Amino acid sequence: MIYEAWRCAFTRRWHCNADLHDTFDPILGHSGRMALVGMMIWPGDDALLRACILHDVPEGITGDIPSPSINHEMRDLKERREQDARSALQLPVMDRSARVTARLDFLDKLDAYLYAIHTRPRLQFREEWTSAFDRLWELATAAKCVDELSAIIDGQSQYLVDWHHL
Repeated sequence: MIYEAWRCAFTRRWHCNADLHDTFDPILGHSGRMALVGMMIWPGDDALLRACILHDVPEGITGDIPSPSINHEMRDLKERREQDARSALQLPVMDRSARVTARLDFLDKLDAYLYAIHTRPRLQFREEWTSAFDRLWELATAAKCVDELSAIIDGQSQYLVDWHHL
């Protein structure tokens, strides 16, 4: 099972997204970036670190199914298939507390947004990405990290300004 879990780390993200389908962003890259940012915002939250690393591993079996593209019934099916995959891979149990879930949701959407804007800066002006940006503030409020999100966005904005001057 260890090899199978390791192999899942190479599952490709964004294959269903018209703007990013040609990029290569394996789930381990996504999970690692989430873990890095999570450790910087909430040092010592080992449960969050574990959740960041494990949350998408089942997609190596189920595939990466983008959340916005599925309805409630499909979401339930996806969750059952991912739970079956967790069991099949014998993955450690993740903390599902409200605290960890709020932080994990924030980091997941933050990484998706930052990856998209870092990879394709023009996307920040499209409606679906401006909506994603607005949603980040709601998630940051729930995760109690609005100041940290402000600092991240300031850094990202400065990077884009510097990048355009190269």
